[in-house]
Amino acid sequence: MTVNARSSSSGWRSLDRLPLLIGLLVLVAGVVALLIVYFGNTANESSANPTGPAVKYTAPPKQIAFPKEAWKVANQFFFTAVARKNMDQSWKISDANLRGGLTYKQWQTGTITVPFFPVSHVVKFNWKNTNYAYPREAMVNVVLIAKPSAGQKPLTAQITLKKFGQGAKARWLVDHFQPLGGPPVPSPK
Repeated sequence: MTVNARSSSSGWRSLDRLPLLIGLLVLVAGVVALLIVYFGNTANESSANPTGPAVKYTAPPKQIAFPKEAWKVANQFFFTAVARKNMDQSWKISDANLRGGLTYKQWQTGTITVPFFPVSHVVKFNWKNTNYAYPREAMVNVVLIAKPSAGQKPLTAQITLKKFGQGAKARWLVDHFQPLGGPPVPSPK
């Protein structure tokens, strides 16, 4: 058999067609991809609203004056949980979120999720407009002033309280307490 005879055999001709077949498969795949992109996936029904259901705007609740009952609970919290005194009392005014899974017995040890600070007195302040009060939730920024014997600088912190229960059984509980960074607070003279 000569070289020309071999090239005309069916085995050689199928190899000559291989690039043509690969090109044809790529073209078909491209057309299919184009149709899927253009018409979408037909497995799912097309939606009149592809981004999801319409979201209704609800105005935020109207702010109220900071509730006196909430401020009483906040003050009680500063002089109990934060100062590590009367831990029984601080347990009663802290909600489950603040307790962080601690049991009553664990809370009584004073090793709690709240940072210690030897509180002498407290000053309310509004840092970057973060204070708010709604009928069932309130947040206030405070400056905790240490006892003079402690030799510590004041501590800026934020406390969030939530109202639990209804009617006469409703009561404010501390939900969150966190020291804040920010500009230094001058020490009292």
